[in-house]
Amino acid sequence: AGDNPAQSGSTGNQAPDVDAGEDQAIIAPADTLTLNGAVADEGAPTVQWSMRSGPGEAVFADSANPRTAVRFSQPGDYELELSANDGQLSASDVVRVRLAGNQRVGDGLVAFYPLSEGAGARARNQIGGPGPDLDLSEGAQWLEGRNGVRLSAEARLQSPSEATGLRDALVATNAFTVELWVRPDRQNPESQARLWTLSDRYWGERNLTLSQDQEGLHVALRTSRTREDGRTSRRAPRAFTGGAVQVAATYDGERLRMLVNGEVAYDDLYAGDLSNWSSELPLVLGGEIRGDGGWSGELYLAAVYNRALSAPELRRNSLVTDSLLSGGAPVANDAPQALAGDDRLIAMPRDSATLRAHAADDGLPGPTTYQW
Repeated sequence: AGDNPAQSGSTGNQAPDVDAGEDQAIIAPADTLTLNGAVADEGAPTVQWSMRSGPGEAVFADSANPRTAVRFSQPGDYELELSANDGQLSASDVVRVRLAGNQRVGDGLVAFYPLSEGAGARARNQIGGPGPDLDLSEGAQWLEGRNGVRLSAEARLQSPSEATGLRDALVATNAFTVELWVRPDRQNPESQARLWTLSDRYWGERNLTLSQDQEGLHVALRTSRTREDGRTSRRAPRAFTGGAVQVAATYDGERLRMLVNGEVAYDDLYAGDLSNWSSELPLVLGGEIRGDGGWSGELYLAAVYNRALSAPELRRNSLVTDSLLSGGAPVANDAPQALAGDDRLIAMPRDSATLRAHAADDGLPGPTTYQW
């Protein structure tokens, strides 16, 4: 309801009824969201969005439309005001938006699901682009106090239709990275439990599937040199040993790799290319579209890139994502994390060595500087 209620009687002019919508949170590299405001009035009031407070700029796609996109220039907490004026009376309402900063890898990102909504029936691809939004099926529950959803073996997240745009983005580069943060209920499920899949059924046509089975992380990848179901036995053993874990599969057009917490667990040549991928398959997390292959546990984050991330890049994601999963947001400035790498030994007459370090920060209050 508006902040300025009508003062006139029931037969006189009434102030507009203004609702700025529910508070929202997004996580960088996402910087844009949709505001779901609403204005009701007996006439045609003038409507206006404005930024009341925030650390940067908020740019509205259409500031005169209650439902519009807004883009933020930097991380932090914002207050946005929706106002309406009918020429005599006015009303307003405020929505709060948190843009959580972090230094996850953004180059090549085509779908990003930090699962920070906390309520509702849909998980958004928070960077827009070709990755579809995902509907929560019956039985999928948002976690309380942190990012993520709990899935039973009968629940899943799924695109409302074919994930054609996502398929096209990966085929165009002939490369991908799929990154997931999960906590399985069982370390050794009896059959392959689907974590992430572009497929139409358990034994049917597929483009790419990441599963958890008794041996570890299993990847089925369709290429021009495989069958249409992509059925191959490529596994990273002992990927799930209890607790939350980052698992990823990457393909660069020549090699298929699987990584666990940023460390390579499988690496081998994989023949063919992605040119024969079907454009008619949905994206499903936690099972197959027809309900089989169910996985149970907590799913915290999913990301898809149109290139193969390196092990250091996935390690960087691993370092910065832990803090994002405990309630969504390191908006308060946290200290950078730095790993100088393993100790090195060289023998004379050599006098130089390559240092392999990693550093990560939450992106606040601005760009991070590095110094040896």
